[in-house]
Amino acid sequence: MKGILKTCPYESLREEIDRILGPNGLRVVEISVRRASKKVFADIFLARMSLGVAGSPDTTDLETASSVLHMFFEEYFKDQDFFLTLSSPGLGRSLKSLHEFVLFNGRTVAVSYLNDEGEVVSAVGRIEDANDDHIGLFLSGSGKIQIPVDSIKNACLEG
Repeated sequence: MKGILKTCPYESLREEIDRILGPNGLRVVEISVRRASKKVFADIFLARMSLGVAGSPDTTDLETASSVLHMFFEEYFKDQDFFLTLSSPGLGRSLKSLHEFVLFNGRTVAVSYLNDEGEVVSAVGRIEDANDDHIGLFLSGSGKIQIPVDSIKNACLEG
């Protein structure tokens, strides 16, 4: 990974889908849209929100999202064949954007980053906050550390 994106591809589409699925307790983690041979392929990774923490959606969540989003995409991709794939973000998911750090606030993550001396350092902790400048991690036994977003090389959800 070459770092963390501060904005998400398809940000406005993600926000619209979050608005539609929010009442069902679901949020978009990531969207991928590709076009080939006059067909549109949309892959959407969803999280179930429970007490403010993102987790994996169950089969019922994905079925509900599928029926609701098919109606939305019929209008969004007018007169185009589209294929919609919905899934959970997966265990050990690699976090790619600041949006994902915010979404997974409260979850444990393993982070590799460059320290002030330019050395790669690893830490495992619970995400406490995330903004454009830094990610706040609580490390068991060490307390809270602040990691500059621009120094993050890789980050993966734990457990």
